[in-house]
Amino acid sequence: MIKLKGLLLLLISVMVLNGCIVPQYISYDDVVREGKGEDYFVRIYEDGELEEGDYKVIGEVIINGGVDVNVMMEDVRRKVREIGGDGIIELLVNGSNETNVSGVNGIVTSSISNTFIIKGKVIVLN
Repeated sequence: MIKLKGLLLLLISVMVLNGCIVPQYISYDDVVREGKGEDYFVRIYEDGELEEGDYKVIGEVIINGGVDVNVMMEDVRRKVREIGGDGIIELLVNGSNETNVSGVNGIVTSSISNTFIIKGKVIVLN
């Protein structure tokens, strides 16, 4: 019974910690854009995929946490949708593990969930 209570406490702690992770947005301009719908897919563009004149960088999004890096990526996408961004370039995922980011869908693979910092530049397409 004690082990069950401990496991329940751990599960609740993980859920609470995951809910406290909020992406920070640094705006590069004063333009207020209309947000995108929940079904809008925020694409992560790889280096060289877009020409310089195809987009405008409007800001930067940063999130720190360690519960589940894929949940953190979805939080980043949600924030980009809220501010009216179309995509992310120069995505950087730092953690104490080897981390791999798949460009188009942004799935992050890692053998152990550790503390991660995810940051990228938010763009709008021209």
